[in-house]
Amino acid sequence: MGLTHAVFIVIASMLGTGILTTTGLMAARLGGPYEILAVWVMGAVLAISGVICYGAIIRRNPVSGGEATIIGAFYYPSWGYLTAILSFLVGFAASNAAASMALAAYFMTGTGTTESTVAGFGVGKLLAIGAIVLMTLVHAQIKAHNMRIQTLLAILKFLLLLGVATCGLMHIDWQAGPLTTANWQGATLDGWTLCLLFSVFTYSGWNAAIYSASEFRQPERTVPLAMLAGTGIVIVLYLSLNVAILGNLPSGEISGVQAIVARLVEVLFGAEASRVFALLIAVVLLSSIGVSSFAGPRVLHSILVARRREGATASPVPSGLLWIQASASILLVVTGSFVQVMGLMGVFLGIAPVLMVLGIYRRRRTEAEYHPLIRYFVAPVFIGFSSVVILISLVGNQEAVAFVFGLFVTSASLIVLESRGLVRVR
Repeated sequence: MGLTHAVFIVIASMLGTGILTTTGLMAARLGGPYEILAVWVMGAVLAISGVICYGAIIRRNPVSGGEATIIGAFYYPSWGYLTAILSFLVGFAASNAAASMALAAYFMTGTGTTESTVAGFGVGKLLAIGAIVLMTLVHAQIKAHNMRIQTLLAILKFLLLLGVATCGLMHIDWQAGPLTTANWQGATLDGWTLCLLFSVFTYSGWNAAIYSASEFRQPERTVPLAMLAGTGIVIVLYLSLNVAILGNLPSGEISGVQAIVARLVEVLFGAEASRVFALLIAVVLLSSIGVSSFAGPRVLHSILVARRREGATASPVPSGLLWIQASASILLVVTGSFVQVMGLMGVFLGIAPVLMVLGIYRRRRTEAEYHPLIRYFVAPVFIGFSSVVILISLVGNQEAVAFVFGLFVTSASLIVLESRGLVRVR
């Protein structure tokens, strides 16, 4: 695979659940449009700083497996295994669950379907489960063409959102519209913290290309460029689309609206166009599920075969790993809500990248130091910002606190066992 495929993997991974749902959720918790835009800008800063740090690391370690492989090399091999398992079961499985829930919401909006119960399950959850199963089948059975399908869906999703953003910006009344007449209103601490988590969740995926890095041509060059280009494109689109939403719709009108982009389309083109758009979005959201189905099993597979000399890409990814991840996603859909899934991801999406970037300061004696700008500015910004995100995600969240405590105990136990030779992971 080349640079184009890598860029579209990043774009497809970032574009999806968050941008299509979270602005309305933010409006329910923040005082006005300027607060909402501020949260989106903060998320962009975190994403770009992460891209720069990851790019520097991948130039020296162009291997597949993402954070799991590199954390294992930086610290302890057992930490790599733990990160791989958590990425597989929490990061990617939760991402699939959230994307499938958003898909169901847009599909129901497009078809006018109301929530009801079938065989004890809500229609929305059944639709979400069906989407997960479908994309797992695609990646498990149609391996020769899955990247083409992935790329086409990513292109369609990007063009749809770009078109809506462009039309929305052109439709804004810059003299007396909702955005130009609004004032800074402020918000509660809980509102800021939860919305910042929404933003981090939405920007997640900027690192998607690292999970299959060794499958790209010249990965030490291709992967950093793909992350930078893909993330930059998505940031511009996100900010433009949010300005279009907030410039055409008062914050009070979109408060709590999940299918927020469909609501904008309704204002721009009418109810019928909004229904068609919602159905199209439901289709292209399959690409977000597909990216996680593609990348997640590769993370765990890379670690499981790391002991082989030929490396993590010497054997194909077993289809069984795809179905294990799909099962975890379905379990999250059945047992959790959209906000709960995002909260769980917020914790994990902070911990693994912080450990990854801290590795910049753990160079071997034979290695040259990273660029001073990265060591003394970009990396501290990313680590500090991410640490704040982790802390605020734990406030009042007993499930997240239990998750982090369990992670700490497990990690400490593995260090002790590994140092005494009682555990050998490679």
